[in-house]
Amino acid sequence: QQQGAWTQHDFGHRSVFNSTRLNRIFHYFTMCCLKGTGSAWWNYRHFQHHSKPNNHNDPDIPAPFPFPFLLGKTIPEEWGKKHWGWLPYHLQHKYFFFTLPPLVVPVIYHVEIVHHIITKRNWQDFLWMLTFYLRYRYFVKPLIGLYGGLTLYFFVRFLESHWFIWCTQFNHLAMEMDVDDLKDWPARQAATTANADGGLFMDWFLGHMNFQIEHHFFPTMPRHNYPKVRPYAKAFCAKHGLKYTQKPFLTAVGDMLKSLEESGNIWKKAWEMSKDF
Repeated sequence: QQQGAWTQHDFGHRSVFNSTRLNRIFHYFTMCCLKGTGSAWWNYRHFQHHSKPNNHNDPDIPAPFPFPFLLGKTIPEEWGKKHWGWLPYHLQHKYFFFTLPPLVVPVIYHVEIVHHIITKRNWQDFLWMLTFYLRYRYFVKPLIGLYGGLTLYFFVRFLESHWFIWCTQFNHLAMEMDVDDLKDWPARQAATTANADGGLFMDWFLGHMNFQIEHHFFPTMPRHNYPKVRPYAKAFCAKHGLKYTQKPFLTAVGDMLKSLEESGNIWKKAWEMSKDF
């Protein structure tokens, strides 16, 4: 399922075929028929993410509601000063393990997709998705029963959710993240994205998302070309004084957790200091 997610990402970015129509058809097929999720929902979210990553309106970034996180520096300080918040955000680097990785795909995304279909009246997505669930109903349920089928379904979503979160969020959560600062497009992409060291296995395991800077510079480029353009991306950033961040994968994951802790401490400090006024 997660490798299917990397594949639909390629189709969604129109980076497989020269034909936009073919990319779109295969995106519907992969996303809806093979994965049982929404193609139009994904496009709606992901294209906003690419236009202004780590902006407070970026739908790919966990927000205080419904997600229990405060990110960056500006928003945690503002919330702390106003005594806003419904959770102990200074502990968010600890409860992260029990919220975002296990819940995003099996719970949160399911709710989002249904909400998108109903509010946008996107019945085309619904019909495409129906082929997945009907196939699952008639091929899986007879083998392991209703309870076994549901258990298998959500267990796979649970595993997929962990794979997805740990392999994507390190690219952005530890980077610059605040309200819109009117940076030009290349500067914003470089300031808000990070790469991880690769290799044959890591490139496959991460779906080439370890080339996140190159992906954000060239969203429609086939991912097997990212290693080829990396030297040019580095040279471009050096020429224009832009940040080019690359680190080992485990270091990137550790920095992501540290950034959650730092943001939570900013919120707590602002909350405590505002008590004196």
